[in-house]
Amino acid sequence: QAFGVSTAIVTLPLPTKRMSADDVDSLLGDTAYGYALLPLETVRIYEFGDAEVGLRLGLLRGDRLRTTLHAGVRLPTGTRESNLHVFDAGSGDRQMDIEVGLDAAVESARVGFAVTARYTLQLADQLTARLTPPDRPIAPTAWELPYERDLGDVIQLAAYPSLRLSESFRAYGSVYFFRKGADSYAGGLTVQDPLGGPAVDLSRGTAHRALSYGGGVYYRADRARGGGQILPIEAGLSYQAAFSGSARTPKSTVLNLYLRLYYR
Repeated sequence: QAFGVSTAIVTLPLPTKRMSADDVDSLLGDTAYGYALLPLETVRIYEFGDAEVGLRLGLLRGDRLRTTLHAGVRLPTGTRESNLHVFDAGSGDRQMDIEVGLDAAVESARVGFAVTARYTLQLADQLTARLTPPDRPIAPTAWELPYERDLGDVIQLAAYPSLRLSESFRAYGSVYFFRKGADSYAGGLTVQDPLGGPAVDLSRGTAHRALSYGGGVYYRADRARGGGQILPIEAGLSYQAAFSGSARTPKSTVLNLYLRLYYR
C-alpha cells in the first residue's frame, strides 16, 4: 500500500528470519542451487606467478642521449584461480604474452626528459572456467565450460620530465597512459545462458584505458667498494595516481620505494 498497490492478490514468500553464515555457505555449496562452491574463507597463495624472461639492448649510450630496446616473454608458469572458490585469485592466468618496447632519454646539466613505449601482444589460450558476465557476481556450475580466449593487446606510453637538484639527487614528474583492447572468444562474442536467459556478451567491459600522473625522487651515487671497484648505489621513491579512464578503470594509487646495490 505504501507504494501505491491497493490489493495484493497473491501470497508472497517473504523470509521469516535472518540468514546466518552457515545458511550462506549452504546456499553457495549446495548443488541444488547450481553453485557447488567451497565454503567462504580467506585463501593464502604461496605459489610462483607467471615468470618473465627479457632482453635489453642499449642502442645509444651517450652522456646526453640514451636509447634502449627491450623485448620479453611472459611465461604461463602461474596457477589459475579455482572455479570452486569465490575469493581465490590465483597466482597467474597461465597465458603467454610477448612484449616489445623502447626507452629513450635526453639530458642536459640541469633538466632531462625521458619517454617509454611498450606494446604487449597477449596470445590466445584455452581454459575451463565459469563464464561470469560483468553483471553476474557468481556463476552456477552450468556456466563452467571449456573455451578459447584471446585477451586484448596492451599499449603503454609514459613521459618523465626531470630536474637535477644535485650531483646525486633528481626530482621528476610522470605522465602515464595505459590502453587495453577488448577480449575476444572463439565462436563469437556471446554465450547463451544455460539457465534460459538472453545471450551474454563476454567481451563487454573488458577494454579499458587510464591516464595517470605522478612524480618522485631519484638518488644515484658511485662509491668505491672492496678491491677498488667503483659501483653505483641507487634508491628512489615514486608516486602515481589515476586521473581519468574508462568506466571500469580502477581509481588506483601506487607508491614505490626501492634500493639497488650492485656487485661486480
